[in-house]
Amino acid sequence: MTRLTTRSASPQHIWQLEQQGLHPLLARLYAARGVQDATDLDYALERLLLPVSLTHASEAAALLAEEGYEAVNQQGEFEIGMA
Repeated sequence: MTRLTTRSASPQHIWQLEQQGLHPLLARLYAARGVQDATDLDYALERLLLPVSLTHASEAAALLAEEGYEAVNQQGEFEIGMA
């Protein structure tokens, strides 16, 4: 069963995101999820975290190696199909 959740957002954060060029609806959605600056949405390679700074990255890699790529790929396809 799908459950909808109403999230509140700071009007100041919404306004800041709008001033940085985001559409008002996207500004509300992102602000409600904790985004405070449009640069947080920049996924350019130079803005991504270094892999060594990710917590539990080695454990995740070991799990992927144990379970194999197919299990992860099947789960991803299921999630995409359900969206």
